[in-house]
Amino acid sequence: MMPSRSLSGVGLAFVVLAGCGFGRIGMTAAPARTRQTTGGLYDPQGGVVSGGPFTTPEWNPDVQLWRDEPSGAFERDGIDPKPGRRDRPEWPRWLGLEFEQRSRYETLSNRFRRGETGSDQQLAQRTRLRLELKEILGPVRFQLELADSRVHLDDQGSRVTNAHENRLDLLQLNMEMASKDLLGSRLPSSLRLGRFTMDLGKRRLVARNSFRNTTNAFDGVRWSLGNPDDWQLHTFLVNPVTRRLGMMDDRRDPKNFFWGIFLSAWRKRTLKADLYYLGLHHSPSDGTQKRRFSTLGTRFFKSPKRGDYDFELESVWQFGSVGALDHLAHFQHAELGYTIARLKELRLAGLYDYASGDGDPNDRKSGAFDTLYGARFFDFGPTGIMGTFTRSNLNSPAYRAAWNITPAVDVAVTHRFAWLAQARDQWVGTSLRDPSGRSGTFLGNQVDARVRWGINPYLRIETGYSHFAKGSFARHVPGSPTIKASDYFYVATELAWRGGGRR
Repeated sequence: MMPSRSLSGVGLAFVVLAGCGFGRIGMTAAPARTRQTTGGLYDPQGGVVSGGPFTTPEWNPDVQLWRDEPSGAFERDGIDPKPGRRDRPEWPRWLGLEFEQRSRYETLSNRFRRGETGSDQQLAQRTRLRLELKEILGPVRFQLELADSRVHLDDQGSRVTNAHENRLDLLQLNMEMASKDLLGSRLPSSLRLGRFTMDLGKRRLVARNSFRNTTNAFDGVRWSLGNPDDWQLHTFLVNPVTRRLGMMDDRRDPKNFFWGIFLSAWRKRTLKADLYYLGLHHSPSDGTQKRRFSTLGTRFFKSPKRGDYDFELESVWQFGSVGALDHLAHFQHAELGYTIARLKELRLAGLYDYASGDGDPNDRKSGAFDTLYGARFFDFGPTGIMGTFTRSNLNSPAYRAAWNITPAVDVAVTHRFAWLAQARDQWVGTSLRDPSGRSGTFLGNQVDARVRWGINPYLRIETGYSHFAKGSFARHVPGSPTIKASDYFYVATELAWRGGGRR
């Protein structure tokens, strides 16, 4: 029996739209529905997918065309009023107000995680409201953001975690002190105290989640120095916030300390380098393993440009301890692309990702890479109730084509092949493992396609489809629920409105 859950008016209208135009893919029966809470922010199955602005922006070297970017109005420089509305009153300069509502229907056939059978569906709804007060106390600004994330229409047997649902809660509540000329140095600076969200670099390790229905948040302090068009330094010391499924019940984790320093520098506005150090000291009270390790990383890239090549190289190393085990792990990403000038912004790219795994489950060493609080849609495709791959124990090449057809419509297609980096370690996110290694390493290949249409500055529609053909490991590993291919489909509407600029 499907649980009875109320829907908002927007959600109800969306269900009608989805039901009229898009049928479910081979739904079959599944066992009793379960709800689980994840201890902390890191959830291998709680992946991230794309949100983003409603019209295609200029090339951004940090978030290329197939991207998982800050969502809607919340991370943009404002939305211009429609032409002709001259009678609109001027918005107060001291007040910023932003609203975003997204409804996404998604369906998955032939689930592939241990203990899951049949198909699944979900209507994920997320609402955000942000209020900012500025220019009242000089350089001091105050920010409040509320977020409400809920799921409806989930099947019996659906696994609903804090990656899917987190009812009304504080996403941000902070005070920021900003200066355009710190101590006469001509360098801009910003100090933020309280609860806030963060994006660092390409967002593989620290991200403000976009497509995922819930969002990472942190309690602490963050200081930034420098001009982002030249060089910029970020430092922070925080307690990650533990998300819970109820209302107004999120709490910082006092036994989880996360800190870091992140430096970005441009050269001639086309070449950029990121250098960073991140530290984690997590002693969870729920009996899971302690995580105490450091992460060092470098990233170099050249921005895409019409009629020219671009590239990205990122190398990340981790060392420390996980539980009683010595931890040494790494992640490598390489990407080479070319944008065809005669076809507007058609970009073709080849990609390669390697995330280390644990070679011997019986030794006293941990080799599985930990993606911390990062996003993964822009690398590995849709997640939500899909989330085939994660940034751990993975060896995966891919190729991609992305095209801005018009200023309001963009299309992207990716074909990815995936192997386990270590045959005896788990397929992270599925709880499937063959300690003998006899099931091989080939996970399979996946095709992802996505179309986005910005109808107007306030409304966008996005739809996507993924086909995962299972390889030898996915078919033969003990506990595999099915050998059949999996198909995932989603369609989403996103509404955003903004009053007042951020600065």
